[in-house]
Amino acid sequence: MEKVIGIVPARAGSKRLKNKNILLLDGETLAARAAKTLLDSGIENVYVSSDYDEAKLCLPKKAKYLKRDKAYSRDHVPLQTAIKYAINQIDKDCEYVVILMPNCPEITSDDINRGFDIIYENNSNILRTYSYTTGGENGLIIVKRDYLIYHWIDVYASSLEAGGSEIHTMDDYLFIKNKGI
Repeated sequence: MEKVIGIVPARAGSKRLKNKNILLLDGETLAARAAKTLLDSGIENVYVSSDYDEAKLCLPKKAKYLKRDKAYSRDHVPLQTAIKYAINQIDKDCEYVVILMPNCPEITSDDINRGFDIIYENNSNILRTYSYTTGGENGLIIVKRDYLIYHWIDVYASSLEAGGSEIHTMDDYLFIKNKGI
């Protein structure tokens, strides 16, 4: 997909589950799995924004590593602020930004492509996925770049139901891992 960048925000400072984004699921770190899902959807420019050492992330070769400054990795920094920082680092012309949280390993490349269908169909600025299991947000955001820069991305969104829930605790991780994903 031209004019699209994919960003996986993978900060090291998880409070509830230490080193959550580098836990292994089927031999891949959660961050690497998210990057691979973005690549599998046809997005050519995929970036992992992280304060982890690049080697710990074990990223696919086509994914690019963005070293995130500690100031943008603290607990109180909103996701949107960290994403804007990443976009400024990339400095690549794009129309859409796809954000995939690594703690949502059940989001698929098909979900991303269905999300784009909805965005185009409805001429939406933003789409968020929600779990059909829990009803809560579950980690995929597709947003027009300019909308992301000038508006808060948590309002006025189209939505798409997608599988799975988020990993926040060891119980969440073990539940998903035992599903054999």
